[in-house]
Amino acid sequence: MVKKKSFSCFIKNKRGGILLSVLGLLSLVSMVALLLFDSQALTVELALETQDYYLAKTLETQALKLSKTMTEGEFKKVNFNKGNVNLEKQSKNKKIKVKTCLNNGYQLYNNLSIE
Repeated sequence: MVKKKSFSCFIKNKRGGILLSVLGLLSLVSMVALLLFDSQALTVELALETQDYYLAKTLETQALKLSKTMTEGEFKKVNFNKGNVNLEKQSKNKKIKVKTCLNNGYQLYNNLSIE
């Protein structure tokens, strides 16, 4: 009678065979750690971009209060401690070009209609 090889023969064989298992586990743990670190970096970058966007929109809103006194074709630069806002009132299409530059290099461009 011929014995069939079964799983129990691997347990009785104590001559190694753990190298592939350890390498597989190590590569799996490394990939999960890499994905977690990458996800954390993207979350931090998104938070900083969002913070810069809202700060730029706030500066833009404050500077637009001055646009009511501007004449057509006039250019005005408004300085704040966090950055500056450039306003240019266009005469043809009744729009205001707004360029907001923060001190950290973030820039926001808008073309707004005059009401």
